[in-house]
Amino acid sequence: MKNNLVTLLYFTLVLLAAVLLLPKSLLGFYHVQAFSAIYLPNLADSSKSIIGYTILMKVLSLMFSGNVLVISNIAGIDSVLSVIFSYLLLFRIVDGNPKIKTIVSFLYPIVILYLAPADILVGYVSGFSMILYFIISFFLIDERRKCNYTSLFFIAFISWVALGLFWHTVHVMMYLIFMTYMVIFNLYNIHKYRTLPQWNILIVLTVSFLFMWFYLRESIIHNLLLESFSHISISSIFDKGSLAGIYSYKHNLHYMGYIDIMRYLGYLLAYTIILIFAIEYAINIIKKKDVSKTQIFLLALFISEILFLFMYFISSGSIGPRILITFSYPLIIIMLNNNRQLSVKYLNNFNIRMIITLFLIIPVILTAVFSSYNYFVESPEQNIYIDSYENSFGWISEYSNADVIISDAHTSGHYQLFYILQKVFDKKQIDFISVSYAKYEQIVDSTYNPSDNSLLIINEILYEKHLLFQSLQAWNKFEPLSPEYIGQNTNLNKIYNDGRVAIAQ
Repeated sequence: MKNNLVTLLYFTLVLLAAVLLLPKSLLGFYHVQAFSAIYLPNLADSSKSIIGYTILMKVLSLMFSGNVLVISNIAGIDSVLSVIFSYLLLFRIVDGNPKIKTIVSFLYPIVILYLAPADILVGYVSGFSMILYFIISFFLIDERRKCNYTSLFFIAFISWVALGLFWHTVHVMMYLIFMTYMVIFNLYNIHKYRTLPQWNILIVLTVSFLFMWFYLRESIIHNLLLESFSHISISSIFDKGSLAGIYSYKHNLHYMGYIDIMRYLGYLLAYTIILIFAIEYAINIIKKKDVSKTQIFLLALFISEILFLFMYFISSGSIGPRILITFSYPLIIIMLNNNRQLSVKYLNNFNIRMIITLFLIIPVILTAVFSSYNYFVESPEQNIYIDSYENSFGWISEYSNADVIISDAHTSGHYQLFYILQKVFDKKQIDFISVSYAKYEQIVDSTYNPSDNSLLIINEILYEKHLLFQSLQAWNKFEPLSPEYIGQNTNLNKIYNDGRVAIAQ
């Protein structure tokens, strides 16, 4: 009874906090574009790469016939619950001290929420994707799988296909984990128990993965095939672009650099610990010693992490330790504070384990604090109301003949939302483009020269509040553009200004 009351209090407090943290507008980048697709008369017209998310939002819009922000907020609450249930699901079956597992299962979802508040609270794909790949992970390491093999397999397979329709990046990440785990698990069974390996499962999921990947990335593959092979590079497969360079956003939190140093030191320590575990488990596998499914899973996480980091780096020029943050960190903390003896004798000392645990936890907590600060103080989602662009878009749709609108991701995304909500697409064709690195540089240098049929939108709210200027190109985050750049450029004429956005042609 006491545990039930604690759990109920926990969920009540988390949901209350989530409601208080809900954004005032939708997320820039891909969220607004994906969200606006639910109002299209034909869902087939939306992007294939996240059609599962679009369908889910369409269902919510039918169930709750409220405005856009209400539907997004409902999705945000669902997303928060998905994150919590995902970790509770996984920690039921991993090895470890029950008390440590309980503490981690209750606290780590809160950390994840504050590490990515914008993604989760707007109800974007990350929260819903999380529960799908946690279900697959549950299928991988659940010791009871032999008792109900068929049903669990179909649940995992359905989740696997749905994951591809939700977010192809996470689908790739999960495939690396799944592939590595199945290979190690099968080799371990052959080596120790002489049992028949289950390669058929891996083959089925590999074939389905390749089908989904080619289906979702059809346009990129088509473009590659049209090029000569001499011009094809690995990075072009992922098509992410470049970084913001000297125009990168300067955070208001001046000691962000120190937080970054601690964060990467924490990552390095985590990778060192997981490497030690991986070596120990690999040696035990070779020596035919007993190795649990959780230990095989951690070994698979380490190998797949290396592969994913390589792929992420060549695609974006940055490091994306998603597997580490999502899976490995909490598992390391649980397994490090287990009662079992480790091969490295120094790690068997309680004080050393506590010190290492603190060095792992503190950087993640500091990063979560900074991310939440960034969300509250610097993000457009929390500082700009969704209806801020209605008047300016109404003017564009009524008085402008432009068929291209260029702006930051938040502004152009919301324009696209109003474009579909107000059914302007029935009257005129408009393309919405976020500012690329090259265009941003031209605007700053006063050399930007628009075409006759395009409009440049500069968001004055971003500049006045010093909010993130986000671009769809390589997830760039620029300094907000000053509206003065319009007057300084002889190629631009200001044709509209309502105090919120300035429009130039």
